Amino acid sequence: CPSSLSACDVRVALNCAILGRGFSGSATGTQLIESVLDRSPDVQLDRLWPTPPLRRSRPWNAAVQAHWDLLGASKAGGGSHILISPCNIGKARPPQRHLLVVHDTMVLDDPSAFDRGYAAYARLFFGHSVHHADQIIVPSAFAASCVRRHWPTARAPIVAPWPIETRASTGRGRPDDCQILMVGATEPHK
Repeated sequence: CPSSLSACDVRVALNCAILGRGFSGSATGTQLIESVLDRSPDVQLDRLWPTPPLRRSRPWNAAVQAHWDLLGASKAGGGSHILISPCNIGKARPPQRHLLVVHDTMVLDDPSAFDRGYAAYARLFFGHSVHHADQIIVPSAFAASCVRRHWPTARAPIVAPWPIETRASTGRGRPDDCQILMVGATEPHK
């Protein structure tokens, strides 16, 4: 809780823009964050949705999205104590605290495997966001090492793995006999 609060009633703003863009790992991560915050009795959750319309112009859409992530979300959640940016890019305005979730740095590690426009977008805004975050959250130790490699002077990230649930099939052996099948993404850069 922020030290200025006597009780632990925290108002948290969550940038939900990714949830309107289809299915992705970032959207799944945002849904997990939303679910945890919804269950917390001490948190008032404000879901922030961008209002500017997207067009068929990729440069326009990139500018609108960057403006929302770096300025609009913080302004929309202006009464919150904490702003959560769940998709590698974001910035809070004082006195808000800023929690930035960095899923991975693949686009920076191998930009040729990505769309050139997205790679340029990531180069422009990932580092800026990392350096302005009060706390950086990553889903794995590998992602933490990538953040430290790209931005050695940034705040050390906290590893918070996504929850994984496994269940034994009834009637098919003991729970410790479970086998886990993991299906990964099939995009060329993954």
